[in-house]
Amino acid sequence: MEIVTTPFQVIFEKIVDYTIGVVARQMGYLICYRSNVDNLKTEVNELKDARQSVDDKVKAARNNVEEIEANVLRWLTSVEEITTEVQKFFEEEGQTKLKCCHGWCPNLKARYQLSKRAYKMGLDVKKIQDKGTFHTIGHRVPIRGVTPIPTKGFEDFESRKSILEGIMKALKDDNIHAIGVCGMGGLDDIWNKLDLEALGIYFGDDQNGSKLLLTSRFRNVLETDMDAQQLFDVGLLSKNEAEYLFAKIVGDLPETLNLQPTMVEVVKECAGLPIAITAVANALKNQKNLNVWKDALRELKRANPTQIKGMHEKVYPSIKLSYNFLTKEAQSLFLFCSSFEEDMNIQIAFLWRILVGLEFFQDVYTVEEVRNRVHTLVESLKASGLLLDGNGSGTFKMHDVIRDVAIYIADKDKEMLTIRTSDDLEKWSNMKLLKDFIGISLFDVKFSELPKKLEDAQLNFIFLYDKDNSSPIPNHFFERVKELRVLVLQGLCLSTTFIPFMPSQSPSVGFARM
Repeated sequence: MEIVTTPFQVIFEKIVDYTIGVVARQMGYLICYRSNVDNLKTEVNELKDARQSVDDKVKAARNNVEEIEANVLRWLTSVEEITTEVQKFFEEEGQTKLKCCHGWCPNLKARYQLSKRAYKMGLDVKKIQDKGTFHTIGHRVPIRGVTPIPTKGFEDFESRKSILEGIMKALKDDNIHAIGVCGMGGLDDIWNKLDLEALGIYFGDDQNGSKLLLTSRFRNVLETDMDAQQLFDVGLLSKNEAEYLFAKIVGDLPETLNLQPTMVEVVKECAGLPIAITAVANALKNQKNLNVWKDALRELKRANPTQIKGMHEKVYPSIKLSYNFLTKEAQSLFLFCSSFEEDMNIQIAFLWRILVGLEFFQDVYTVEEVRNRVHTLVESLKASGLLLDGNGSGTFKMHDVIRDVAIYIADKDKEMLTIRTSDDLEKWSNMKLLKDFIGISLFDVKFSELPKKLEDAQLNFIFLYDKDNSSPIPNHFFERVKELRVLVLQGLCLSTTFIPFMPSQSPSVGFARM
């Protein structure tokens, strides 16, 4: 007998099949709870391995100065997001286990929900992992044209062109990775062997196209300590170049006043050193008296101190001459500025606040008057070539060679004592010397090697700089400093430093932490 199937029966059967399938699938989440969770663990661990592999390739590409592909970065972001989500899932699963007596009394509803999430997350993780195969990780970025930066006081001398061309050629040579430029003080910042790895610069056998351009006044540092493969010596200016630079600063004054022969002798004494030429020219540019020029020439011919390491014999008398032409106030401020850290951008606002505390000026009484005087003197020192514009508004800098001279003068004249390394602490072998100084600056000194106390020192200010923040100051270091007015601290750990005159305890002492 033939059974006739009606449309209603067909629909009913499909509904039954669908319902059974849905119920079976939902029951499957409950039954397969453990396998779904374990599968998620496996998938996410494999994804983490894939991410580590891609991370290594990204690091290698960046070391090779490549820009990472956008799809790689998007993939890494999606990996980070899904792994964070999975981590939260397992935290929730662990809390659910605790609530259910570690599985002995399972909460079926919670197990069902967790299993369903684990199954779907496992699919998402697998999908992301499948997309983690990349043909390229990064690509070289075309070098953009460099816009010339206006350089104040820059001169393009013929004697420098061949050096510049040589350096550019070496930079393009794939076989040269370390290039040294050796010249007069002021060009450099490397005086001893530099530990590149300590600075985060890994420059081993695989340079990945990177170059090192090193500058130092000491040839042996570049050649022996830093293994520079090619060296370029920045020599002195030629006679014509030196006279041109000098004349550009002083103008036509020598010609109009018949000072030309003396000017030639003055330039000769500067020995082709740009920093010496500019210092002397700025000092003489408004001097119209021949006797002044001849006296300057005599000063330049005087012996140069040999205590300033790495300084050309003609540099000191040139800068000292420029210093001699300053007013007494400008001289004092110039020497005081050498107390700050090398290459520091000194904020004028910070400077005048310190000077207020020191009562630095005799005939200036209000804060506004001090501020105006400091701005005036700073501009005067810039015009003399003894200070430079800083990197930001309201700041200035001091050339490191000029600072060396300022430190020497301040030490010699018993104004300020600057201790730049632990080796310089030998200056304190006779503590009576400190009675002659009004201020002291300590840079990169192991404070554990300091005297236990400053015996009756007549110091008005103390600057302490500690880059490593590593060692405390002796507890009784400040006890006998009765005249102290300003204390400036940079990088010190105050929790381990005993200061008997903190602001709340001694209003007479100005206290600043940089």
